[in-house]
Amino acid sequence: MTVGNFSFPRETLAINCAIGSPTEFSLTYSARIDPFNSETAQGASASTIPLTLVTHLTSPGFLTLQCQTNNLSGQMAFATSRHLTAVKVGSAIRSEI
Repeated sequence: MTVGNFSFPRETLAINCAIGSPTEFSLTYSARIDPFNSETAQGASASTIPLTLVTHLTSPGFLTLQCQTNNLSGQMAFATSRHLTAVKVGSAIRSEI
């Protein structure tokens, strides 16, 4: 999953993400996304987060992506792309909340 830092004004975001099924969740992965600074050529506007969960859905269901930040100014990070590898998938629906 790729998480983008679209904060304005630009600031560093610390994020924690996990992926889960109805019965279990992956380990939480933490990342720090520093906004890109064109003057110093440091930082990035996005970070790839490698989340892994081996699960079995006995009936059609959902996988949930949960992310949080401890940023107090209300800035947010957004998941901009996802990749799912599955042995068998009945249907895949993208849902944004």
